[in-house]
Amino acid sequence: MKKKHLTRVLALGLAALMLTGCGAAPSEQGSSAENRGESTQESSQEEAQKEAGENSQEAESGEKVEITFFHHFAEEGMQNWIADRNAAFMDKYLNIIVNQEIISADAYSQTIQTKIASDDAPMIMVANTGKSFLVKFSGAGHLADLTGLEGLENINEKILPDGQVDGKQYGVTIDQNAFGVFYNKDMFAEYGLEIPKTLSEMDAVCAKLEENGVQPFVTGYGQLWVVGATLKIYEDILCGPEWYTQHESLEASFSGDEKYAQVMDLFMRYKKYWEDDAFGTDSEDAYDAIANGEAAMTINGTWMVDAIEQRNPDFNLGFFPMPMSEEPSGAIVDLVPGSPLCVYNTDDEAKLDAAKKYISFLLTEESCNAYATMAKKLSTCPTVDFSFSKCLQEVVDIPADRQYSMAGHERFTDQYNTLQNELVQKHAMMDTFDFEALTAELDSAFTTAVK
Repeated sequence: MKKKHLTRVLALGLAALMLTGCGAAPSEQGSSAENRGESTQESSQEEAQKEAGENSQEAESGEKVEITFFHHFAEEGMQNWIADRNAAFMDKYLNIIVNQEIISADAYSQTIQTKIASDDAPMIMVANTGKSFLVKFSGAGHLADLTGLEGLENINEKILPDGQVDGKQYGVTIDQNAFGVFYNKDMFAEYGLEIPKTLSEMDAVCAKLEENGVQPFVTGYGQLWVVGATLKIYEDILCGPEWYTQHESLEASFSGDEKYAQVMDLFMRYKKYWEDDAFGTDSEDAYDAIANGEAAMTINGTWMVDAIEQRNPDFNLGFFPMPMSEEPSGAIVDLVPGSPLCVYNTDDEAKLDAAKKYISFLLTEESCNAYATMAKKLSTCPTVDFSFSKCLQEVVDIPADRQYSMAGHERFTDQYNTLQNELVQKHAMMDTFDFEALTAELDSAFTTAVK
């Protein structure tokens, strides 16, 4: 399958915020700043209108203030949530217009850096590499201090440090992703398969599926971020957060690293069960293959729930932690806080105030509940009920001793993350995988990057 390149830019006025349940592609949505669009969720719109009426003093008149939310959230459920919240926000604050601009995840880092450097930064942005993004841009004075912002009290206090630098809140994480194996429950039932908890059990599941003419795994490894998403499950759990800083600072080498050897052994273990053109497919191809019953499993994050539901609302999707050893206790779910939302530190007080109000609005309990139900994500608001989704409930119900959280920890900064993903992709697609050659090239690349 041909690799797809997703670069979609939207400038949404109010009417453009009307996304249908089937959902046209974002690039097909209209734009108008003259008409207030309807939300896809009538009940949410009615509640927003009622709230706007009750808080009419907040619906200020006067000079219009326009801000842009720049992100890489392409899933339809996420788009619906943003549209719904934007419509409700702009009904409450009549003088504020919220636009959004979307770009592919692979292109996001370079694009946001270019925008900031060229004094074209959006008011609302996503710290897509987490803490390293916050450290870099807060240190340069580009991020607004959100300490004490209204709505922070609605976020799990264990997650808040993920958006902090030197005790100040520069980003707010509204979700966390669970990484592991998403699978076709009906297919497992058809072939009498149990959820594997050990490597041997996973091998047996793959062999059984293949015997019955079913492709065990679909990957989408043509996209670097998908390669990285799988790698990080193993690196987080087997190596720990210190491992990232040690390698980036050159305190440790990849060559001879036994933990990294385990990581790559697990990454390559199921290559024979991947799709034929694993490095020519992307995440959209993987979602399609799962939803259409062309493959049984994929290793991914909880955004899969919405992606599959949009393609096949009746699909019976399940989740289990990826086995990493012959011990059942070694099957652990990797919980990773999502990318924090940030505000650009502009001298324009009106825009700065509008952007902070927007973030606060997204942190209300109403917005958090809408986030969970519409985007099908694990909201960081502790009061959210996930019983509406069997798959998300399965994630939430995993025992605490089989959960690993990266909250408050750093991974590779963007440059090093890209280097690793590129080199792993390059070596993994070769007919014969050479661990020594990969690690030697990684060491050389990391050393050169430091210089």
